[in-house]
Amino acid sequence: MIIIITIAGGRRMEKSIELGARAERRNPPYPSALYVIRDCRREETYGDAETDIAAGGSYVLLAVAEGEGRARVDGLTYALGKNGLLAAEPGQRVTLHAASAIFAYYRLTFSAIPVPALEAGGAVAAPAGSVPSIVPSGPLACIPFSRCLEVCESVIRSGEEADEAKRYLHHVRFEELLRCLIEQNGGGSAESASDVRRAVGLTIERLKDRYMESLTVSQLAADARVPAGHYSKLFKELTGQIPLEYVNGLRIDRAKLLLRETNDRIHEIASQVGFASEFYFNRRFKQSVGMAPGRYRSQTRRQPRVTALFMEDSLLCLGITPIVQWAHPAWGTQEHLGLAGVPTFDVLRDEPDSLARFEPDLIIAKSEANGLGNHPLEQYERIAQTYPLAHRTREWKLTLRSLGSLLGREEQAEQAIARYDRKLEETQRLLSAPLRNRTYACLRLTAGEISVDREYSTPFLNGDLGLEPHPLVRELIFKAGREAVSAEWLAELDADYIFYTFDKWHEQGEGLERRQLLTPGWRAIPTVRSGGAFEVDFMVWMNQGYIANSRKLDDMVRLLK
Repeated sequence: MIIIITIAGGRRMEKSIELGARAERRNPPYPSALYVIRDCRREETYGDAETDIAAGGSYVLLAVAEGEGRARVDGLTYALGKNGLLAAEPGQRVTLHAASAIFAYYRLTFSAIPVPALEAGGAVAAPAGSVPSIVPSGPLACIPFSRCLEVCESVIRSGEEADEAKRYLHHVRFEELLRCLIEQNGGGSAESASDVRRAVGLTIERLKDRYMESLTVSQLAADARVPAGHYSKLFKELTGQIPLEYVNGLRIDRAKLLLRETNDRIHEIASQVGFASEFYFNRRFKQSVGMAPGRYRSQTRRQPRVTALFMEDSLLCLGITPIVQWAHPAWGTQEHLGLAGVPTFDVLRDEPDSLARFEPDLIIAKSEANGLGNHPLEQYERIAQTYPLAHRTREWKLTLRSLGSLLGREEQAEQAIARYDRKLEETQRLLSAPLRNRTYACLRLTAGEISVDREYSTPFLNGDLGLEPHPLVRELIFKAGREAVSAEWLAELDADYIFYTFDKWHEQGEGLERRQLLTPGWRAIPTVRSGGAFEVDFMVWMNQGYIANSRKLDDMVRLLK
């Protein structure tokens, strides 16, 4: 009922109006649930590791702070890069797959608490049985992304606040983030937004069987019943590529198989995989693979003459012996690879032109200094076809797959990765007790200093075996993959295990790096006193690859079993 009061000519008049049934059924002026933070933490995975996250009865937001990876939610796979944001609804399971040396993200978990309905007269009714979803699962927009990271850090700090008012203010910032996500991702229509993403995901799955057809974005969008512009945006969120790039990638992969295993002419292969002209096929193939289709066919049908400095591990896994091997004036060669009869290329002293005498068909290059020295890529391109890797070669499984794809040996690459994964599982079984809830540090000893390594050891010890870096190690700010430490720092290092190796690259006398073991500072390290420090081979442990990492697994069993 509404009462209207008017004053006219000094007289007071009242008029009551009964609201109709439609007005009585209007929704209450408050949401059906309140959203409360349960937890927020920053997490890291390394190398090629996978992490399973069960949402349970809560929502999960994953905000990527560093690196790249993929996430699989209810059968759909999404690409996740830096500044990417992904949501999972209650009851869903997320599988995260790291695709870079370090993949760091915030995991924010929050729950919906149903609000009891207020009936006429102030009575409280039981809350509704279900709460509508507030954010859809899958990738979300958040502009600016810095707002999301600030809220995550604020929530983490709130756990240290004793003051109730300050904790409430942190919570208000979280609710402001929710408002931002709702406004930027469908205005609160979470169910329909989730359905749209699923529809686009299904068209992507079907493309694997339809890549040879002449398809347009408009056709694909019509299949998903989504506007073309919005379809392209969601397509890139799900795959990391625009539709044309994705389809051409499928076509090129099929063309590589046909070039290796059939005698079909190149123009026939181009037509079969969906390219309208041989010219366009040749151009796209060279852009993707780094060489023309004819050259790819010839190189994959015989033993190619390849040099891949500091990636010889991967070549050997593919059944290819390099024509020249990496060498360093202080560190020597990678003796564990068994390439004693293969000529060497000193990355600090030899000039690129010296590679010409080995007559390579292909030079596979990487950007790190220990691969090509200080020489620009153009100097190698004058010698032979040169293929630069776009990723860091610390990610050895990705390197192996890239080389397998380039050289037509994808099956050998997958077989090697499968063998390593089986050996890793067996090592984890044998060392289940010594590895459980233990901490580690990996130290490099030179004549002049002791430094902590992160770049090479973390993906293996933490990413593969699940050992935790000691808190002192976690606190270090690494400038170049490793960081020198003081005697005072070492005196507090009480890790369960220390794995140390001798780095001979210094300007002092030969063998002086081993004198570090005789210093009072070394002997004062708690882990050394307790017998938990183990020497390991420098070139094996400061390396990444199938052979190197398999040797590391053997070392772990030998040292800890």
